[in-house]
Amino acid sequence: ESEGESGNVLLADSAVTPAMVQRGREAIVAGEVGVVTLAAGVGSRWTQGAGCVKALHPFCKLGGQHRTFLEVHLAKSRRAANVYGSSGEEGRGDVSAASPKAIPHVFTTSHMTHSAIASYLTRTSHLGYPEDCLYVSPGRSVGLRLIPTVRDLNFAWDETTSQKLDDRAEKVRESGRNALRAWARSEGEGSDYRPSDSDDGDGDGGDGDHN
Repeated sequence: ESEGESGNVLLADSAVTPAMVQRGREAIVAGEVGVVTLAAGVGSRWTQGAGCVKALHPFCKLGGQHRTFLEVHLAKSRRAANVYGSSGEEGRGDVSAASPKAIPHVFTTSHMTHSAIASYLTRTSHLGYPEDCLYVSPGRSVGLRLIPTVRDLNFAWDETTSQKLDDRAEKVRESGRNALRAWARSEGEGSDYRPSDSDDGDGDGGDGDHN
């Protein structure tokens, strides 16, 4: 592996060359670049454990105001379009250059976050981002997608605090667990748990139709 590379990971601070930057700029100018931000999560260390939409939590203070995850990501897209999206050189302030077109930006959501994010963007007039370049793509599936491995089942049971039962109840519980282990082995550990001819009901099974 060459310096600055590790498998499929590109270390931007050491591996990005001026030629790569120029190629990226040309792609932005040509309208070949889009941004996807994952925004399906709720309560985490960002929210100090609060049960709220993580992307809407004002987690940092920038420019004298507390900003949300959505604001920060749209600001990054806006700046990239302003800096690289016109034919003028970066930093020249070429007033003759046409105004850069906004970079298409997609927020992918889940059933837990979609309505809150969509409502927030509507109330804030899409945070000033051009509406025709801003998309909210709802997740279409909820639930387990793969047959668990026996190792995963054992780990989950080992990590779960459970009450010590009497001998008979313990045998019943262990019998149930053995049945699940046998089911996982027979169905194929780590394989798709849905029938091969199943249909999610959204046509191509994708998470959105924004393309």
